[in-house]
Amino acid sequence: MSHSYVARKPFISVIVQPSVSGPTTFIRRVCDEHLPRSFGVALVVTHQGSGVFRQAVSNPDGSYYVSGIVPGTYRITAELSGFRKYERSDVTLQIGNTATLDITLAVGGLEENVTVTGESPLLDVTSKQIGANIGQAELTALPILNRNWMFAVGLTPGVQIQSSTASFACESLIVGGGSNRSGNFSIDGGGNNDDYLGSSCGSQVRPSLDAVQEFQVLTNQYDAEFGRTAGAVVNVITKQGTNAFHGSLFDTYTNDKVTAKDFFVAQNNLAKPETAQKDWGGTLGGPVKKNKAHFFYSLDRILYAEGRSNTFASRPELNYSNTQTMKLWNHMVRFDHQINANNSWNARYLVEYSPTYNRVAGRWTLASRDQEFDIDRTAGGSWNTIFGNNRFNQVRVGYTYEKNGFTPKEVQDGVPMTELAPTLSMLTFTDGTRNGALFRMDNAYEVSETYTQYIPQWAGGDHDVKMGAQFIYSQIELPDQTDMNGRFSFATDKAFNPADPSTYPERLFIRVPASSDIKMPTDVAVFFVQDKWQRQNLTLNLGIRYDLEVTRIDNGFNPLFAKNAYATDKNNFAPRLGFSYKPAGSNVSLIRGGYGIFYDKVTLQTTTPFVSTGVYSSSFTTQFPLSSADPGPSRGQLPIDPMLVNGPVLNRALINAQFPPGSIGRNIGQVFLDNPDRVVPNVHQVTLGYQRELSTVMALNVDFVHSWNRDQLINYDLNPALRIDTSRTGRLVYTDLLNIAGQLGISPFTNPVLTRRNDGSSQFDGVNVGLEKRFSGIWAGRVSYAVGYARGNAEANQTPDNNYQVLGDAQLDRNFGPLDADRRQNLTVSGRIEIPGTHGLTASGVFRYLSGAPMSLYNSGIDADRNGRLFDLLPAGHYCGVGLNSICADFDGRRNGARGPSYRQTDLRFSYRLRPLKEKTIDANLELFNIFNTANFSNPGQVAFGSDQRLSDFLILTALRGGNGQPRAMQFSVRFGF
Repeated sequence: MSHSYVARKPFISVIVQPSVSGPTTFIRRVCDEHLPRSFGVALVVTHQGSGVFRQAVSNPDGSYYVSGIVPGTYRITAELSGFRKYERSDVTLQIGNTATLDITLAVGGLEENVTVTGESPLLDVTSKQIGANIGQAELTALPILNRNWMFAVGLTPGVQIQSSTASFACESLIVGGGSNRSGNFSIDGGGNNDDYLGSSCGSQVRPSLDAVQEFQVLTNQYDAEFGRTAGAVVNVITKQGTNAFHGSLFDTYTNDKVTAKDFFVAQNNLAKPETAQKDWGGTLGGPVKKNKAHFFYSLDRILYAEGRSNTFASRPELNYSNTQTMKLWNHMVRFDHQINANNSWNARYLVEYSPTYNRVAGRWTLASRDQEFDIDRTAGGSWNTIFGNNRFNQVRVGYTYEKNGFTPKEVQDGVPMTELAPTLSMLTFTDGTRNGALFRMDNAYEVSETYTQYIPQWAGGDHDVKMGAQFIYSQIELPDQTDMNGRFSFATDKAFNPADPSTYPERLFIRVPASSDIKMPTDVAVFFVQDKWQRQNLTLNLGIRYDLEVTRIDNGFNPLFAKNAYATDKNNFAPRLGFSYKPAGSNVSLIRGGYGIFYDKVTLQTTTPFVSTGVYSSSFTTQFPLSSADPGPSRGQLPIDPMLVNGPVLNRALINAQFPPGSIGRNIGQVFLDNPDRVVPNVHQVTLGYQRELSTVMALNVDFVHSWNRDQLINYDLNPALRIDTSRTGRLVYTDLLNIAGQLGISPFTNPVLTRRNDGSSQFDGVNVGLEKRFSGIWAGRVSYAVGYARGNAEANQTPDNNYQVLGDAQLDRNFGPLDADRRQNLTVSGRIEIPGTHGLTASGVFRYLSGAPMSLYNSGIDADRNGRLFDLLPAGHYCGVGLNSICADFDGRRNGARGPSYRQTDLRFSYRLRPLKEKTIDANLELFNIFNTANFSNPGQVAFGSDQRLSDFLILTALRGGNGQPRAMQFSVRFGF
């Protein structure tokens, strides 16, 4: 008589989490009553490419726990004497997800095999985390601009990709209308973050597209092992070598012949800029010793000439088109070694050098072009140890480094800023030498340990327990010559004419007495513990995390602190509570939800002003006149300030006489004092969602998200001004709210004295919808849609100004409104299809849509509330710009009470694959970006959050998203795979 023994609750759960702790695999099998509970089934999980394996023997209750799994495709075998050998291949394990598989052992001899085929499950039935996984197949099949994988992050529901004009591939992500500084990036489990800017330019070091195996984006409800972020978590896994030598060679090319003119170049009949992109490189991976040790190497070389243009309605003779050039080298090498069944280690090094020349990143004339120096590198490694059947430990080390600077070309050639011509800040644009001259050198070291243990049948269920600790030491160095050349501001756009008083400058800003160079170290300690407690159809996710950041700031001239004291927030306990429930035991439906507190990291950009611009300083930026702009030029009269009477010519002798170089003096510019009560901003979040596996290759996710952003930092003036009248140039009278000057025994302040307080808050409500179809048959697709509303009285970037403070009253209720990144709707549709009958032709595409971003409408020509800040909102109403490219907007009278243009872009890719030899492919690709040549504009106005009625470009579109708006372009590429 033949028997088949099937578990009462048979499943295999594979958890791949190489982000902080390390990959783990949990496998459970509960035996039938016909078998003893401890039946010694031997299980082996083998990576099909490299032969690296994990093995285990069942626990007394028939459960398995297998750890040390990295993402990839696996073969699973199970053996028990008296039963047929079970084998299943092509099981895909994704980073951060749990795959649930059923195993059946049939009676028979071991020489008899039962081979099972089928798709890996789409649902992670044990997780509350919200996000998406993007693998190499999807990355290489879709049209991706500049081969920058960050654009693929935007395929995740609820994620906005924000393009920047600052640097090549400087894309950042925004979740829930929050800040683009709040993301957390890791690569192979190690940190990959910019400690100064946060994630406002993506990760610290960019792995090339061909080096990425897979990445995971977590937008909400991530487990306790993830932290130091109030935004998204992005975990990138790089490729590793296999038992066969595999690699690729690729070459990509485009130029101005197949690129359209951008909107402003075409409209103003400017010369078409010479643009081109050459991107070549390759990868190679293979065995050092089969089934044991493997290597992988990636090279990416990019020569990118990008068109940028500017037009100036008030000065058309300054209109231009420009070519800025970036020259990039990117190298990555990785080594993996499995010493034995219980020990393995890996190491990886990644470096990218990407200087940019003749850079334009705003409303600048050609004279203001600058140059970027940028080198980034990261290294990391881990040691993985398995103890017995149910325990796994990982020790990880990491290092990141960046040197970055945006300066005039002459500064990088060794010329001091003091020898360069001054910057001219005209009414609507910048002319003359670019004033920025800051370098950032950021070093960060980290070490972490994570221990994982599976505890079956304890306290009413099975427990997957994980705990860990991490220590990070970072140091930022900031040599800064910004504004040492002097920066004159004007009340008009007209060219300087000595005979016309209105063309004289009305103010001078200049750094004195010398350049700045500060160093600031930070220590970070992290501890967490979490448990996935599973009982029948319910999994409870319980965890707590503790973060401690220590930045030892010298507060010697800050009377708010005791001697040698500094602000440290020691109360950052973050509970994470969640559940996932399978209705009626279903493996195709899941209800999930949770509550958690998520602490952000304090970026060094937030804290460095407390060091660089204190009460006394060897370097600070002052202004002439000190109180407000000279009223002469705006009235058609000559200025009376001695620094302005000669026009935009710097009187260096007079400057040096007042501020002798090398001296330490009273900072009469903007002073920053740290706040002893400053704490780390945090987010409280509640989610509830539903997942449904519609078929073995298609799944639907719907999640509701509500978040409260609490303790948001916002600037507060301890020495606020009150203007004597409502004019723009009226004299300011200051009030020292806390008698800071008196406590220090110095003369009264005649300048702002700012601190940062945790007075801000915001909320977000939204729904994320995701529909994913894996590739099967001839096609794959993904639809991501998010609708939401983010509002509050402070942005989450940790440095926002409050333009409504009057004396000691912050009036934050007036600052309430939609957040800067509150785009109500976000839709992305992507997919690929193999064209039948073509023997190798594939078409793919991506469509993106974002509704308009909010903006304020204000008038800097008056100071209605007399608070010294020229930011008074216009009354509610319908407003229109005047002139070419003007728009109209309905404004509700609140901050961010109007909406700018929406964004949409459609990209296509056609690829034909040839197979000249076995395991060798040639792909010829044609990519079309922005096929409808849609002009995607940035919001009007010089200031990112509003349009100024005083200026001639009020509600006039003057800039394109990302610098040139990505005009329609064609790109050719070829890839040889072996």
